[in-house]
Amino acid sequence: MQLGFETDGAPYQRVHHFGNGSSFDGKSYDRRATEMKVLERWKVLRDDATWRKGMTEEVVYFARELFGMPAPW
Repeated sequence: MQLGFETDGAPYQRVHHFGNGSSFDGKSYDRRATEMKVLERWKVLRDDATWRKGMTEEVVYFARELFGMPAPW
């Protein structure tokens, strides 16, 4: 699908300032947002007991299917 405009891609490199940027990285990736490793953020939480409690079999299944998370995590 085409939207009828062209861009140099610069807007995709910005980290929005509302809410102080990314909850993981703040604004440290502003002007280079595509370098953020957003599909690896789960690794920060993998040893957190509260987070792990929410990882039901169904959640784990979809996490592996959608994001390629290795087993065991």
